[in-house]
This record gives sequence, structure tokens and C-alpha cells, in this order.
Amino acid sequence: MRLGLLGIAAGLLSAIASLLAAGCGTPAVQPGRSEPPADRAVLDSADRAESDPGDPAGRFVGSWRLDSWTTAEGADRCGEDGPPAGQIIYSADGQMSAQLGCPGVEPTVGSDPLTAEQERRRLTRQHFSYYGRYTVDPEAGTVTHHVLGSISAGWVGEDRVRAYTFEGDDRLVLDAGGAKLVWVRNGVR
Repeated sequence: MRLGLLGIAAGLLSAIASLLAAGCGTPAVQPGRSEPPADRAVLDSADRAESDPGDPAGRFVGSWRLDSWTTAEGADRCGEDGPPAGQIIYSADGQMSAQLGCPGVEPTVGSDPLTAEQERRRLTRQHFSYYGRYTVDPEAGTVTHHVLGSISAGWVGEDRVRAYTFEGDDRLVLDAGGAKLVWVRNGVR
């Protein structure tokens, strides 16, 4: 009897994992999220089966590595911790995920422990990630990340709007409130 129940539970978990991988169970519009303005030609890449590099939303599709990250004041975000590292992925079906940080942040050691808030800041400086859907508004020159999950609970359910520019086909510059993140398409030196 016990093995039968374990088999059923494993089957259910497998079915749930398959549904989640297929995107089922994720509402298209999150509660409290405003729809794009009706007078704007907002491109939602989920409407296309394949990416089209000729259209603005299609140019995002692919994986990008973080080349540089500067603050709104123009300083290197990671400073003495070395160069930033990260990756952002935009899929043709309208999903995105980003992982970035300063991998050179040293672990805490010694008898002077950090407060919980100091440790949280240190960890999110070392690694920050979020994921969700994205939409592109070529008229406004923005890409909006509709955050479904994040290492920072305050980001969940938020829309993160980034001004964007492409420098050729392989460099993407995102402006996040003055902070500049330069991404290079993976596979390009």
C-alpha cells in the first residue's frame, strides 16, 4: 500500500512539473497589473511562435551576458569586488529571467557578525535574480519585465521598466532608473 501511494505521489509531482514547464498555471495577467496603453503598439513576444530578429521584440530573444554595470552616479556597481557577472535570457514565448551580481563579494568571517539586514544586502550584492514575462514598447523604447518571482520579495508582482538601446545586433544597453547594464549576446566575443 505504501509503495502504491509513493508511486501515485511521484506521478502527480511529475505531472505538475510538466504543467509548470509548459507554462500552465501561470496567469497571463497578474492581479493589480495594468494593461499596456491601448493607443500604443506594445509587442508581446508571447504572440509569436518564433523570434523575428527584424522586429523590436525579436531582437531581444536569446541569452546575453553582463558586460558592465554602472550606478546612476556612473560608478562601477561592483567596485572593489571585481567585474560584475550575469546573464539575462529572453525567450520567443515572452518569458525572461535574469541573474546578476558581484561574484567577488567576500564571505563574512570572524567574530564581528553582520546584522540580518547587512547579510541580506551582502548576499543580494553577490547574487540577484528574478524572472517573469516581458513586453516591448518600441515607441517608448522600453522593455518591461513583469516580475513573477524574485530573490527580493518586494519585486514580485511588480513591473520593472527599462529603457533600451541596441548597439548593433549584439549589444543591448538597459537603463534601470539611471543604472546602466550593458549586455553582450552570448556567443559573441
